[in-house]
Amino acid sequence: MIKEFEQNKAYAEKLATLMANHPDMRVIAWIDTDGISDDYAYLAGNIYEPHIETLIIGKDDNMYYEKEDSPYDDCCHYYGWKEVDNWSDEEIEEKAKAIPWEDVIAVRVGVN
Repeated sequence: MIKEFEQNKAYAEKLATLMANHPDMRVIAWIDTDGISDDYAYLAGNIYEPHIETLIIGKDDNMYYEKEDSPYDDCCHYYGWKEVDNWSDEEIEEKAKAIPWEDVIAVRVGVN
């Protein structure tokens, strides 16, 4: 069985390789808050394998979001729920095409 420090070393090496191969790409911590508390302190958890992920940053909350299966959900994350609820289906489709997706190197953090 692989030990945690060995797994962390392998993930660190993969992160270094991804960063070397994609020097212009942003690196983010993709934090799964289930099981990780925030009592006005630092969040802590285990790191998972780094990978390239396509995300958007919501305009209203500066949160990162993964691409959904629905243009409506993508627009809600990017433009805001209240605004999108007033749009027609055609407008949602058009606005979804204008969302500036970004490829990033994501390192997931969570609890086993």
